[in-house]
Amino acid sequence: MISIIISSRNDNYDGDSLHRNQVFVTTLLALVRRHGLGAELVIVEWNPPLDRPRLAEAIHWPRIVPVPVRIIRVPEEIHHTIEHSDVIPFYQMWAKNVGIRRAHGDWILCTNADLLYSDEMIAYLAMATLEPKCYYRAARHDVELRRMPARRSVDQWLAYCARNVYTIHDKASADSPFTMAAGDFTMLHRDEWMRLKAYPEIGRWSIFVDGLLLYAAWATGLREVIIPHPIYHLYHGRAWSVTEELATIYPSLDYHKEYRQWCNAMLDRGRCITPNEDDWGFAEVEFDEITL
Repeated sequence: MISIIISSRNDNYDGDSLHRNQVFVTTLLALVRRHGLGAELVIVEWNPPLDRPRLAEAIHWPRIVPVPVRIIRVPEEIHHTIEHSDVIPFYQMWAKNVGIRRAHGDWILCTNADLLYSDEMIAYLAMATLEPKCYYRAARHDVELRRMPARRSVDQWLAYCARNVYTIHDKASADSPFTMAAGDFTMLHRDEWMRLKAYPEIGRWSIFVDGLLLYAAWATGLREVIIPHPIYHLYHGRAWSVTEELATIYPSLDYHKEYRQWCNAMLDRGRCITPNEDDWGFAEVEFDEITL
């Protein structure tokens, strides 16, 4: 079974975030049902705004939910135990660690809620023989659509995406791990997630933190496999990108002085370097959970 992990909150981030969440859920559950993928969907709702409905209420769920959907709520008081929580409202990688720690599957796929998985990708996941000493990645296809057309089928949505791709985030070098859009698709066996202690838990904006996990996997000998099927990313203004604006708002890793040095140290030493203790993912905390 594959545990599919996303982190989100109903805060209308960058406009239309609830729409993107809805499209992700609708598409994923329809394709999971179509291909009989053994899975669970784990949504970590991090620091949800108190003046908006919870995701369990805000999202329209299909009449038949083909796999367990677990929504784990991480409250404001947990959020504020992290450095810079007064200016960073949402810690994406900390949230995913909460889901990874509580996942039930043998394989754990961390992804994002602004994506549409292609029919080919879900068919592959349903049929593939996965190797425990590999980690799996996929190239993100950016599409020039902010909202999917109403009253269209999932297959029509995917056809719209295929016709409107403007950027594909391919791997650039064979000498280093494929880190472009790393947070959108990273899948490891649960034993490897536990060995690497998941994403480094630091009080910074999420940029580059997902890449650190991939360098840890590469440095410790896991083989990289790039699945040749698309995942589509809906356009939204800021996105999860490196911009001067975001760097001035949210404390982030400096690419040259911190991120690259951290990656190089793992390569040089051939091991994972992480600040995470054994209780990463708030292992000792019992969070509220809704299961659909």
